[in-house]
Amino acid sequence: TPDASRSLIGNTFGDPALLEGTALGARLSTAPISALLLQESLRLALERGAIVRASGSFSRGGEVDDAPLGDVLAARVSNLSRDARSVALASAVLARDATAADLAKVAGMKPKRASPALAELTRRGILERLALSRGRVLHAMHDRYADAVLAAMPERRIRAARRRAGNLLARQSANDFRGLSRAAFELAAAGDTERAVRVLGKARELAVKAGRPEQAATILERELALRGEDEARDSLLLTAYDLAVRCGQNELTGNALMELAERAHGRDDERLHLAVALRGARQALRDGAVAEAKSLCDGALERALALGLDALACELAATAGEVEHAAGTLDRALMRYREAAEWARVARRRDVEAEAELGRALVHVRLNHLEKATSAAARAVSAANDAKDPVLRSEALRALGNARFVGSQRKLALRSYKRAVKVARESGGTESEAKALNNVATCAHSLGRVAEALAAWVRAVELKERVGATASALLSRASMSGVLTIVGRRAEARAEQQRVFDAQREGAQTAVMLAWSNRGDLEMVEGNLERACEAYASSDAGYAEMGLHQLRSHALQGLVRARLVRGELAAAARALVDLERVVGDATAHEEQRRFLSARAMLRDAQRDERGALADARAAARLSKSDTSYEDAFGSPIEARWMVAILSGRRGHGKRFERAARRAEELLARRAEALEGALREGFESSPLHRAIRARRFPEARGRTW
Repeated sequence: TPDASRSLIGNTFGDPALLEGTALGARLSTAPISALLLQESLRLALERGAIVRASGSFSRGGEVDDAPLGDVLAARVSNLSRDARSVALASAVLARDATAADLAKVAGMKPKRASPALAELTRRGILERLALSRGRVLHAMHDRYADAVLAAMPERRIRAARRRAGNLLARQSANDFRGLSRAAFELAAAGDTERAVRVLGKARELAVKAGRPEQAATILERELALRGEDEARDSLLLTAYDLAVRCGQNELTGNALMELAERAHGRDDERLHLAVALRGARQALRDGAVAEAKSLCDGALERALALGLDALACELAATAGEVEHAAGTLDRALMRYREAAEWARVARRRDVEAEAELGRALVHVRLNHLEKATSAAARAVSAANDAKDPVLRSEALRALGNARFVGSQRKLALRSYKRAVKVARESGGTESEAKALNNVATCAHSLGRVAEALAAWVRAVELKERVGATASALLSRASMSGVLTIVGRRAEARAEQQRVFDAQREGAQTAVMLAWSNRGDLEMVEGNLERACEAYASSDAGYAEMGLHQLRSHALQGLVRARLVRGELAAAARALVDLERVVGDATAHEEQRRFLSARAMLRDAQRDERGALADARAAARLSKSDTSYEDAFGSPIEARWMVAILSGRRGHGKRFERAARRAEELLARRAEALEGALREGFESSPLHRAIRARRFPEARGRTW
């Protein structure tokens, strides 16, 4: 304000009216001014002699201009000595706190010559002297001066300073990819493109070794922009695509693949054509376009074998295995993975061998070949370790966790999944981290850790959508919707399921079928029996059409339950026959318990109380060590409640009391593991309300 300005001038010079009659004084008397502009204007006036000191007092020696801050700062810079301007330019280019020796090197002078210039800059308030511990001194430029200094210097001197700064930073940051990247920026700005490219190449290698593929991808993008057309561009574009996929930089992924396709077009370079086809197939698979991926992969593999390109052939075979796996043709997937592993061993490609063994492990898990899955996963971990590829190691640990999970070794599985998350996160493997988080969520849910499961799913969806893995993100959303139904967050569950239905696309069929199965649970809990039957039937039919019979048990159990509640015993019996055929010799407790619980309900509806009680007790025994919430009905809890209901019907008072108490205790333990709204939602289930109130259903074949 004008009063504050007069006070400042009075305190500084001893005369509040010192500037009256000047352009700056006229402004100060009528309008506010920034403290910074006033301070710099007064300093400029002192330097120019517009304000002079004589006999201990200040007086005016000339006009004090009213100029914008940029002009004032530029004028102050122009008043510096030549050496001081050179050192100021060095500080502006380095843009960091620096020693006197570093500033002298960038300024192109010896430290002894730079010393008076540093003193001048410090005295004039352009640089600040920072005294650190152990006698170390740094010099820092006030931010407002950097642009003014650069604007005041000729372009030739700026380029020379940038070249010297780039060389200095490259020497000082020989093992630091960030420092090398900054050095390359200065060298490129100075016009030394050739050296900038070499420095960026070294920075990229260091970033990869440090487990920062996202930084390596960014550095490589700059390297490609500087290189222009040369012999190495094809291989660098392939590397750029691979790095971008690894860390989820979708824009770079698309740009690299598009440029590769353009460069391959019209060129007689079969190796490049095959490399582009390989990455095109992988991209199509990530986008959920399974048919397109299969077409690209099969054709490229045939050409690679005909040309004897073993290294490319094993990569293409591994990708072909992924395509067959995604298409649900598991026998062909195993064949492709086996070929890829054999060819990779011949070509000494341990990384591709790890990918192939990993794929075999995943297929064996789906086929319930647990010993083969565990062996393949162990081979994948070993090969990934030899290849020193942390992302592959993370994927192999996931496969090992999958084998343990299906074999009901849940705590060991969770440990493997968390190790996979850690390895992927430390190496910058965003997509691998997302997949491992999805496994953590599923396993944590099965262990009753609902809050942990929801947090992991939310993070997994976020990462998958970031890297463009849309089909996988939809599968996570479908899984999460089931847990949201369990804890009573039904509106959120319905919204997540609707997202999956709205985004139906090739490659996401499994997610859609899972969403329909969970939608059946949601409709069942809300009492919409007809819609529940339709949802369960849609899920079961979809899984059957895809050949994923081992995934049908949830929908079929729900269908038996819904048909019984509707009084459709014949339809329920047909669904139970399908469930028995699907469960077969499955070793997982969930599968067996689902079948036994469903059969107990049907036998109860058919008034076969003895058979129903035997099945309910068998299902309860399978639940003894189970911590799973499993579905919206809490199947382990439901099995115990069925024993209580059937014991009561048969007049076994003590057995009824004991079974009812066990169901209540298990329900209480499950509820205690939840907090706040999660607990309230969990306890709002109609089954759980019936257990707490000991309210038996009047109709047979139901539990509430």
